[in-house]
Amino acid sequence: MLPIAAIFLWLISLRNIDLRSMNDLGLISVLPPMVFVALSMLTTSFCLVLYQQRFREGTTLLHILILVFMLYGVAPLLEGMPRTPSAWKLLGIIDRVMDTGTVDPTRDAFQNWPGFFILAAFVTQVMGFSNPILLATWAPVFLNLLYFAPLYLIFRVGTSDKRLIWVSLWFFYLANWIGQDYLSPQGFNFFFFLVIMSILLQWFKYTPDQPILFIERWLQRPLQYKLVARVNLLLSLIKLRDQPSQPWQRVGLLAIIIILFCVIVPSHQLTPFATIAAVSALILFKRLTPRSLPVLMVVIAITWIIFMTVAYLRGHFETIASPLGSLGSNLNANLTNRFRGSAEHIFILELRLILSWVIWMLALIGIIRRLLKDQLELTFLILAGVPFILLAMQAYGGELLMRVYLFSLPFMAFFMAAVFYPDITAGRSGFNTAIFGLVSMVLIVSFFFTRYGNERMDYFTPQEVEAVQYLYGVAEPGAQILAGTQTLPWRFDEYDSYWYKGVERIVRTNDIDLLAETMADRKYSISYLILTRSQRASARLFLGWPPGTWERFENTLIDSGQFNIIFDNGDARIFVLNMESVK
Repeated sequence: MLPIAAIFLWLISLRNIDLRSMNDLGLISVLPPMVFVALSMLTTSFCLVLYQQRFREGTTLLHILILVFMLYGVAPLLEGMPRTPSAWKLLGIIDRVMDTGTVDPTRDAFQNWPGFFILAAFVTQVMGFSNPILLATWAPVFLNLLYFAPLYLIFRVGTSDKRLIWVSLWFFYLANWIGQDYLSPQGFNFFFFLVIMSILLQWFKYTPDQPILFIERWLQRPLQYKLVARVNLLLSLIKLRDQPSQPWQRVGLLAIIIILFCVIVPSHQLTPFATIAAVSALILFKRLTPRSLPVLMVVIAITWIIFMTVAYLRGHFETIASPLGSLGSNLNANLTNRFRGSAEHIFILELRLILSWVIWMLALIGIIRRLLKDQLELTFLILAGVPFILLAMQAYGGELLMRVYLFSLPFMAFFMAAVFYPDITAGRSGFNTAIFGLVSMVLIVSFFFTRYGNERMDYFTPQEVEAVQYLYGVAEPGAQILAGTQTLPWRFDEYDSYWYKGVERIVRTNDIDLLAETMADRKYSISYLILTRSQRASARLFLGWPPGTWERFENTLIDSGQFNIIFDNGDARIFVLNMESVK
C-alpha cells in the first residue's frame, strides 16, 4: 500500500504550485516538502521489498513504474507542454515532414539525418494528432518506460541475482538527469542502442571455438601472453550467462540488429559511432562472436555520410574534422566553457559535475566489490568505459560529455547496485538496505536540482506559446524573426518559411540603432522582434547578464519611438519597425 499512498500524496502536493515564482535553482524552488515526503515513502517501500525474504518482481515493477512517473512526469503535469527550445525546434521539422512529405538537407544538419523525424511524423498522423506537441510533452515518461525492457535484459545477462537487477534499474532512473529523453533523435535512438546491446549480450557471446584473429595471435606471443594471463588472473573473469538458441534463431536476431542499426544511421549523428565503438571493443576483448559486424556497421554508416549528407558536409567538413583528436579543446567545450551565468546556475552546474563524479565513484566501489567476490564482469566494464573514447572525436556543441554519461550510465548503474549486492550470496542485509535508502534519497533530491535546475528558462508559459502562434499568423513567408535570446518556443511551425536570428549582443549593449538597422534590412519583406519571459530568464540565468540589463533594453526600445508594439500579453511582446521613424 505504501507506493499507492505515495503516488496519491505526490499528486495532491502538486496542486496550486506557482511556476512563475521559480528562482534560478529551478523547479525545486517551488516544490512543496510533501513531494519529497511522498518520494521518501516510495523509497522506504522499495527498501522493504528488497529486505523481504521472498523477493516479488511484480511488486518491484510497480515501484519502478511509479518512480518513473514521479521523476519524469512532474514537468508535463505542471507545465502541460514541451520544455526547452530544442524540443520546439524539432517539432518544427516534424511538422515540415507532415506538411510536405519531404526534408531539405540544405537547411540544417538535422535534415541530413531525417529518419527520426519521418518516423515521428508518421506516428503523429497515425494517432490522429494535428501536431506532435502532446507527444513531445509526455515523451520523457514514454521513453524512460521504453528503456525498461532492454535494460532489464542487459542486467539479467550480468547476474542471476534479482535484487541486483532491480536495484540497477532503480539507480539508472535516479541518475538519468541529463534530459536527453525528450522527443529527439538522441532519446529515441538510445532505445535502439540498448536493444542492440541486449540482443548481442544475450545470444552472441564468445565461445572458445571461434577462429583466431590477428590480434589474438599477437597476444599469444610470450611477452604479451604473460601480461594478458596476469590481467585475467587479477580480474577472475566470469562468463556471461548463457541463453540457449538455435542457429536459425541467431540468424534472425542478427538480421534484427542490422535492421535496427540501419534505422539508427539515418536518424542520428552520434549514436551509430557509439554503437560501433561498443561492439568493436567487445569483439576485440573476445566477448562477442559476430566478428564482421563492426565492419558492416562502419560500411553502412560511412555510406550514408558519403552519399546522403553531402549538402551538410559541403559547408561544415572542417567543423567536423578539426576537433578529431583534440581531447583538450573538446573537454574545454564540454566543461570550462559552460560555467557561466548566475550564481545559482553555476551552483547547478557544479552540482551536476559533483553528482557525476559521485556516481562514477560509487560505480568504482561496486567494481572493486565485484572483483573481491570474483564476480567482476569484463563486458559491463568495457561498455562503461568505451563511451569516453568519444571525447577525443568531437566537442558536439559542448554536449558530448552528457552523451558519454548517457551511454555509460546503464553499466555504471549496474556497478552502483553492486555496492549493495556484490554477489548473489549478499542477500538481505538491514545495514546495506538502510544505506541504500539514504543514497537513494540523496540521488532523488539531487535529481530535482540537476535535471530541473534550468527550469526557469526551460519552462514556457501558455502566453509565450500564444505569442509565437500569433506571430506565425501575421508574418508573411520570408520574414525575419529576431529574438533577444534564442530561449523561446519558436520554429515549431512553418519551419522553412522564416529567417530566425538571435540579437543577444544588441540587447546586451542596448544598441537600438543597430537593431533598427537590422530590422530595416531590405533582404527581408518585414522583420519582427519578439521578447518573452523565458528570454529574460535565460539572459540572467544562462548568460549571466547583470540585473536590470533586460529591463533597460525594453524601456529604451519603447521610449525610442522607432518601434511599434503589435502584440503584448504580459509574458511576450512583439515589435515591428516604425517605418515613419526610418524615413
